[in-house]
Amino acid sequence: MARNYSNTATATTLSGGINAAVTTMVVGTVAGLPATFPYAVIVDYQAASQEVVLVTAAAGTTLTITRGYDGTSAQSHSAGAAVVHGVIAKDLSDPQAHIDATTNIHGLSGGAQLVGTSTTQTLTNKTISGSDNTFSNIPGSAIVGEVGSGTTTTFEATVSLETPVLGVNVDPTTMTNKNLEVHQSSTSNVPLTVSTEVASPSANAFEVKNSSGTTTVRAKADGTLSAAGDVVAGGTAPLASARLSSTAGNTSQVPLVGQGASGQTGALLELRNSAGTVLFRVNSDGAISTAGHGVHTATGTNIALTARGNGQDIARFLDAGGNLVGVVRSDGSTSFENPRGMITGSNSCGNNAFVTISGGTADFDSTGDMTFSNRLEAPRSGIYQYNAIASYENTSGAGYRRCIVRRNGTTLDQAANFPSSFLAPACVSNLVELDAGDEIDIQLQQNSGNTVTCNWKLSMHWIGDA
Repeated sequence: MARNYSNTATATTLSGGINAAVTTMVVGTVAGLPATFPYAVIVDYQAASQEVVLVTAAAGTTLTITRGYDGTSAQSHSAGAAVVHGVIAKDLSDPQAHIDATTNIHGLSGGAQLVGTSTTQTLTNKTISGSDNTFSNIPGSAIVGEVGSGTTTTFEATVSLETPVLGVNVDPTTMTNKNLEVHQSSTSNVPLTVSTEVASPSANAFEVKNSSGTTTVRAKADGTLSAAGDVVAGGTAPLASARLSSTAGNTSQVPLVGQGASGQTGALLELRNSAGTVLFRVNSDGAISTAGHGVHTATGTNIALTARGNGQDIARFLDAGGNLVGVVRSDGSTSFENPRGMITGSNSCGNNAFVTISGGTADFDSTGDMTFSNRLEAPRSGIYQYNAIASYENTSGAGYRRCIVRRNGTTLDQAANFPSSFLAPACVSNLVELDAGDEIDIQLQQNSGNTVTCNWKLSMHWIGDA
């Protein structure tokens, strides 16, 4: 056990007497004593009752001690006994024992010897593991007994070889029936890395050849990976007659997966002709587009095309400008008329408060995407006519009853009734040019001095192109 020392320790005394059993003692001062543990002190220094104790901790001037250390006996000591941080027998005997020992030193056991950096020694029964191990500057001639018929050589650490060994660019006639295995020691390690040491190399970074010496798989420094018959991925200039083929290993596997990056904007899949023209594309949002007509010809009694909805429209039809012109709904009904929709509802309006309609229900929706509980939305660009009606139930009191029509939160038009005409609803109707996605809603306001319930109705239909 290593002990700690100090050249500035002050001789001190016991502040109180101790018996032979206690494991703490209080001293007059700890000035100059080692700040780290353990360290030895001598109690009743140079007296017949002298005892060496090992200090393992301290709290102020109270020391935690191991009694009868270094061949001495635990004894009782009186208050005022001298306490000295001095030289003990182990300080001199331990180095001598270390000098004489040839095994079981520095924490070794079982008769183990130290390994010298330049000493000629034979190592047996050793396992080298872990991602931080590196072998470098090892000439091929230094590896003995590993390259033999049927030999499998396994490395589980980083290995750097200065000269070709173990089948790396070695004459194939000397590597008959040899295996090079690289085992992954953790989930974050790359089992095998082949890197080039020159800029813009002309040679392939990796090649697999058959028994005739023909390249069947190759990896170029630009990232191209190609096979003579079955696969090519990335880069340019694939091997002749290369094709992409993926076969599922079992019935639950997906044979081919294309996964986009976070925020993907490019297509997930493109099929091109020999001129590089895109014929088929799967966009990042899953939409599919083709360069020609989508035609599926049935054979025999087969159904040519099946489209199954999931509670939403089964099919929608757009014109050349991307505007919706027809829809096949989830219940099988169809609509190829101009977009039109209407919602109705009822809201409570506080005095002099602006209340935006909410909680409405759809009376009709020709395209299936115009009506919402609090607004109507234009499915295509063009000229629309809107109609808004607000009927306030309480006709008493002063002030006004107002119906405000808004586009995208900005007032378009409004109507207001005053005391002489409270029985009549406030109505607004007009034409407006909208872009696809524009929103029309109603805002209600009254200042009768009371809270009033208002029944409202909002409708809109497409008139024509702008």
